[in-house]
Amino acid sequence: MKRYVVAITGSIGIALVALMWFTWTPAPSFNRQAIIDDTNQYSARIIRDKFGSPHIYGTRDADVAFGLAYAHAQDDWLNIQNSLAAPQAKMAQHKGIDGARIDYITYLMRIRPTVEARYETDLDPQTRVLVEGYAAGLNLYALEHEDEVWTDLLPIKGEDIIAGFVLRAPLMYGLGADIAELFADERKRFISLGGETSAFLSTDQPNVEMGSNAMAIAPIRSTDGATRLIVNSHQPFKGPVAWYEAR
Repeated sequence: MKRYVVAITGSIGIALVALMWFTWTPAPSFNRQAIIDDTNQYSARIIRDKFGSPHIYGTRDADVAFGLAYAHAQDDWLNIQNSLAAPQAKMAQHKGIDGARIDYITYLMRIRPTVEARYETDLDPQTRVLVEGYAAGLNLYALEHEDEVWTDLLPIKGEDIIAGFVLRAPLMYGLGADIAELFADERKRFISLGGETSAFLSTDQPNVEMGSNAMAIAPIRSTDGATRLIVNSHQPFKGPVAWYEAR
């Protein structure tokens, strides 16, 4: 057990009802020893700075991914757990009818079959090593905090991490609004309010388009003489798509 312990120091509708019924099954048992054996492959050190941000150290990149996941779970397990349950179509079991809507989208987009068919072939081996290390870090946290964990998600695998990205990415690019119409009382008669350039903000000048907020700071404007390019990604400070600060 001692090898995998992370050292932490520092200052510290009807179809939906049917789907819900289908997925409302007892949580299966999991092999606790197998999870422990897997986490024993990794070792990381987490140091919190005065702001609480984790600084993570490991011999290999996979060790750092392992430590990052453990720190991330400490700080935001609720959102992580929801992000793991959604691509497994297990939200209805825990969230009722609202969760069933998400499960429906997961089935509609064939998230699990896509990941299972392409995980070994389409992902670079180094990427798989990283996501599997990250999954191991989540598993370690889950074993140590079973009272707050939906154990039917265990063991968390690399495929589960990738499935979360496969589900989330198209929703971030607007597909969620179109799918949401499936649950609305009335469908819209149009797809878009504008043409193919309607995603851009327009100025009062013809043939000029603008993107999102961006700034460029020249060396003469910075105290250390560095050039900086800053873009505003419009991400919130909390919730499932918030940024997470770590080093």
